[in-house]
Amino acid sequence: MNIGMILDSRFPSDIRVEKEARALIAAGYKVHLLTPPLGNRPKQEEIDGIIVQRIPTMAPSNPLARKLNSLKFYLFFRNDFWRKEIAKFVDTFKIDVLHVHDLPMVGTGIAVAKAKGVPIVADLHENYPAALQVRKGVNLSLKQKIVDRLFNGLDRWVAYEKRCVQEVDRVIVVVDEAKERILHYGIPEGKVTVLMNVEDVDYFANIELDPSILARYREQKAFIVSYIGGFGPHRGLDTAIKAIALARKRVPAIKLLLVGAQEGGYSQVLQRLIQEFQVEDLVEITGWQPFEKVPSYIHASDICLIPHHRNPHTDSTIPHKLFQYMLMGKPVIVSDCRPLKRIVEETQAGLVFRAGDAHDLANKILSLYKDHALRNYHGEQGRKAVFKKYNWQRESKKLIKLYENVMV
Repeated sequence: MNIGMILDSRFPSDIRVEKEARALIAAGYKVHLLTPPLGNRPKQEEIDGIIVQRIPTMAPSNPLARKLNSLKFYLFFRNDFWRKEIAKFVDTFKIDVLHVHDLPMVGTGIAVAKAKGVPIVADLHENYPAALQVRKGVNLSLKQKIVDRLFNGLDRWVAYEKRCVQEVDRVIVVVDEAKERILHYGIPEGKVTVLMNVEDVDYFANIELDPSILARYREQKAFIVSYIGGFGPHRGLDTAIKAIALARKRVPAIKLLLVGAQEGGYSQVLQRLIQEFQVEDLVEITGWQPFEKVPSYIHASDICLIPHHRNPHTDSTIPHKLFQYMLMGKPVIVSDCRPLKRIVEETQAGLVFRAGDAHDLANKILSLYKDHALRNYHGEQGRKAVFKKYNWQRESKKLIKLYENVMV
């Protein structure tokens, strides 16, 4: 069977897409991936068995056609440029099933799937309508803010999402709380598969540690509290900075390590906050790091954080980093977003604090700092839970079962 994955962001890398594709290839499927151009990378190449097909550009070259294409998407959630590219992709590679990653392109994929008579799977990486509300107005130009206000209202995106999940053949979500949300649209429970953002144990555990990273933080002789992942206002990094300012008097040589900042953007907001709380000597922000460096930063840490603010988005998603931290035996401190709280309390992998409460987070950091045995206990419990339950080797079987049934 030829599976045609659609991803409207550049590849590599996308951890979720890579894991799914590797699992399907191992099960005997042929995976093709249609994705935007990436620098000087070739139009077509094979990456770890995935046949990557890059479209020449992300939009029509003619300025008027580009504006009309954008307007049609904003009005009807259909991208004519991508629709033509996906249709050509289906014909060229004789695609048997379309697998569309994330909500924006699902409507366009549905149009092609209906025209070509092929099944379609919607892989919803997050609660996209809620995510848009969280990100509203952040680092946008005036033109983008106007578009945002006119076309990115919550009700419009919820109605679009409801229509999409009703029309596709299967829906994939990342956590039980997301399935619960999607079922409110009135679709059968058997249509939705939960495929968690757990880690591929064999792959992740075999990434070689970078001795220069380990040596750098070992030499500092600091108690390192780290966050590794994307930056943004919903991530709760402001709470982490405030908590470090509170904890500094009780935890000598404490250091907050924030890994993964993109240039400009939200990291500038964090830098101003660092100056306001006078913790320049306690907080280090690194730039974006390649995936193979992630285990080294985790290994160098004493505690790992996920301090997300609570909202409808973070209450229905789960980040890869939780299971990466747990796999490496690090005690975690997470906010009380529903999936984070549920999993950490179930596994005893760490502690939970009230989202947005810097005092509570500082106290949780202090309790782990003071008790080495407790840190070891939570780290070991988390590691055991990954090997027993929360791993891609176990989770990927649900993806294979989905594809065994999708053509029936």
